[in-house]
Amino acid sequence: RGIESICGEGSDPAILEATRAARARAVVSTMRRVADNVRLLRRLSADDGPLVIVRAFFDEDTRRLSRLGAEVVYTHADELDGALRRRYARLRREHRV
Repeated sequence: RGIESICGEGSDPAILEATRAARARAVVSTMRRVADNVRLLRRLSADDGPLVIVRAFFDEDTRRLSRLGAEVVYTHADELDGALRRRYARLRREHRV
């Protein structure tokens, strides 16, 4: 439906630049390592930056990622799947994606 996706290491600055992540409406990270998501959030953190959805497995990581700007953080894979579906539906309604 005209939605472009690019696969690569999400914390790699070259990938983030190639995907124009800073100008995206939303970025979904499925990276497992907290350090990778921290790097991603630090590069994309801005008041007008994209919605960043990440996953975490421990409460401490959830709090840390949330403080860095992750708008949605879930600790269980099944919750993440449902959250991604709901968030995508909301983005489609709001931005007519």
